[in-house]
Amino acid sequence: MKKRHLFYGWYVALGCALVMFCTSGLTVNAFTVYQPYLIKAGGLTNSQSSAILTVRSLTSFAAMLLSGAFYKKISLRKGMLASVFMVSAGFALFGLSKRFGAYLIAGAVTGIGYGFGTMIPVSIVIEHWFVSEMTVALGFCSAATGLATLGIPSLITRIIEGSSLKVSFISEAVFIVLLGIISFLLIRDDPSEKGLFALGTDKDDPVAGVSHPGGPGIGRKEWMFIIPMLLCVGGMTNAGYSHLTVLAAGGDFSPELIALAITVSGLALMGGKFLYGVLSDKFSARKTNLMMGPLAAAGIMILCIMNGNPFLLLTAMVLYGAGLGNTTVGLSAWARDWAVPEKYDSAVELFQACYAAGTMLFSIVPGILADMHEGSYIPAYILFLVLTVFVITAVEAVYLIQKRK
Repeated sequence: MKKRHLFYGWYVALGCALVMFCTSGLTVNAFTVYQPYLIKAGGLTNSQSSAILTVRSLTSFAAMLLSGAFYKKISLRKGMLASVFMVSAGFALFGLSKRFGAYLIAGAVTGIGYGFGTMIPVSIVIEHWFVSEMTVALGFCSAATGLATLGIPSLITRIIEGSSLKVSFISEAVFIVLLGIISFLLIRDDPSEKGLFALGTDKDDPVAGVSHPGGPGIGRKEWMFIIPMLLCVGGMTNAGYSHLTVLAAGGDFSPELIALAITVSGLALMGGKFLYGVLSDKFSARKTNLMMGPLAAAGIMILCIMNGNPFLLLTAMVLYGAGLGNTTVGLSAWARDWAVPEKYDSAVELFQACYAAGTMLFSIVPGILADMHEGSYIPAYILFLVLTVFVITAVEAVYLIQKRK
């Protein structure tokens, strides 16, 4: 009996998952643990703390706008490795910095790595390797960002409390370099480099087999909903998640419980992203938006009313983390559903750039609102709740417009 080998595309997906783990998971999700310590060590205000995230968002936005030209000059594989090394350099700079201005530079460097190394190249690589099970593979890659919060926040907290902020940042920088090298060894830009076809390809007609289903194209009416929706996605997803620790710290939760809560949210985030891939593959991205979007809204609502209750904190983290699968993996799934096949790559680039613009726009808002409300981040999360409801509604509106074409 002939032994059946695992399709190499799944090894590529693993390599892409490692890239996502470094450029998004450690850079954004796990980084939130550092926020209270940076405020304390640098003597920062809440607005200055948010400004670091704003600068990171600004440079990531710029990198995403330039990603099309960047990946025409360099292979996807090499570009993703460069982005991981850029993130590592940013963490090293954080470790060597002691002033606000230096923190801004470090944030800018990590933002460049994030912009060049997340869902834009990953979506393109996965589309090359998968005709069938593409959304499942994307969900698997994206779920790695949640993996960064499983035990990592607690480990970071122990290192900082037991040693120093510098040791934690430098150690993480070295760890990121090692993972980047492993990902480079696994990833290939195209199945032809391994003498293979994409999964689901008709071997008798490989040219037809690599054609992916698409939508009728994105018109002016759709863009009127898509652009503000993506800006709001950046706010309620990235800016919202990045301020979870300072929100919890303001509720008098212990550092250990906060680290546990971030870990729980990471589990939920990881599961939610993988679940999104499975549900959208089985039902549709449209139906999955209506199933998973309300989870994020419920989680944010509980964050606003938890009032120091540990059970409500953990419950909110589960719901919010799981619901974010809709606004992370969903971007690539929506681009695939709405754009014509030949415009998929450019649609993903534009969607991610708008998402980054939203992150940049909203990342400084929580700190400003907190300074206006005696240090409370609850007003910011009320805003994020409104953004979440709008996102769910706008996505459904786009599907309705396209259905009438």
